[in-house]
Amino acid sequence: ESGSVAECLASFLPAFVVWPVWAYVMQKNDLWGEAFTRFYPMSLAMVAGCLIAGSTPLGGAVVAFPTAVLILKFDPAQGRDFAVLIQSVGMVAAAYLIGYRKRHLVDAWIAGVSIFANIFGILLGFELEVPGFWINVCYMTSTLLFAGLLMYKHACNTVPAAATANAFDAVRGMAATASTNVWRDSCQFDDLEGFAHTVARPSVKRHPSPESFDGVVTAGHPADATRLSLSSVVGGSRAVEEGHLSPKQHAGLTFGLLCCGVAGGFLSSKTGSGADMLSYVFGVFLYNSVAPKSLPESALAATSVVVMAACSVVVSVLRLVQGDISRDVYLCWSAALWIVVLGAPIGSLMLTPSREALCRRVFYVVALAQFVIFAVLQVRGNALAWTWIAVSAHLVLVVVLLH
Repeated sequence: ESGSVAECLASFLPAFVVWPVWAYVMQKNDLWGEAFTRFYPMSLAMVAGCLIAGSTPLGGAVVAFPTAVLILKFDPAQGRDFAVLIQSVGMVAAAYLIGYRKRHLVDAWIAGVSIFANIFGILLGFELEVPGFWINVCYMTSTLLFAGLLMYKHACNTVPAAATANAFDAVRGMAATASTNVWRDSCQFDDLEGFAHTVARPSVKRHPSPESFDGVVTAGHPADATRLSLSSVVGGSRAVEEGHLSPKQHAGLTFGLLCCGVAGGFLSSKTGSGADMLSYVFGVFLYNSVAPKSLPESALAATSVVVMAACSVVVSVLRLVQGDISRDVYLCWSAALWIVVLGAPIGSLMLTPSREALCRRVFYVVALAQFVIFAVLQVRGNALAWTWIAVSAHLVLVVVLLH
């Protein structure tokens, strides 16, 4: 029992540190009534926002920014300030818990390169002035399109369970009847899951699975040996070599990640979110399409949490140094701070397949609802804004078709 208490204290240490300081400041300055009377909608909204922040490739800004702008009537700069301040607590707490209990999920290369590029995007964003209306348009559009990409990604990977089980049985039978040692020693069945899905529904494109089945192949293959996927052999298609990335592939991925990082940093400097979305998009549509071993969604989500936590701290520090954050932003922050410092880490514990699905559905609803509200209240008949939205949607559609 003492061990479980110690584990709980260690896991949620940021909350236990922040709560007494927050309560002292609120009491010392008599802020309870003013903060919660005016900004209780943000407290309610962040109950959902902090869970989404900790368990999906999205920061709490996906709820905080539209709530601040559309409901509390903050201007985009104030919405950005609140988003990064709240994430500098919630996302950092979630990143701490991931580092403490699930550090194996974080891809250090993607996180490191992303954060490095994010810095330049953030600095660029602070130097370039963008009208508030267009910040809102870009944010709402990017969030909705990202929801579409996420839905596409999971729709394409959905296979009927019965069909997949039958395919697995068939593959196991084939592997069990392999009669020669040459067959077993020359092929490594590391794409058994992908082949089963292909048999179940051939139209679905699958990436190689990072897992293999124990007992199907013999151990002892060197890590850098060329491997032949079972789907290529049985399907009769061209063999796919899977080893280390070539220098050209690595350079291409690095360049792509740097571009995504700069763009994500720029968006984060304007809206408080974006770096996490683009790091996830890079992982799904670029890295997993090229790398020998795909990263699972939970790893990409955990990595995006770390990336967004770092970006939020950087933007918050820059805004604090500039010294013009409004008092309303601080009051709104104090009304939600106590929730997210605990809720975001709890959200990171939901990085399991069944719970991820629930959080994704919540995000789909939030993304669609906030876009519709923004379109009705602010975009209305603005032809240029609708043209931008349509062009962006068509570009994403092209990416999907090419993928």
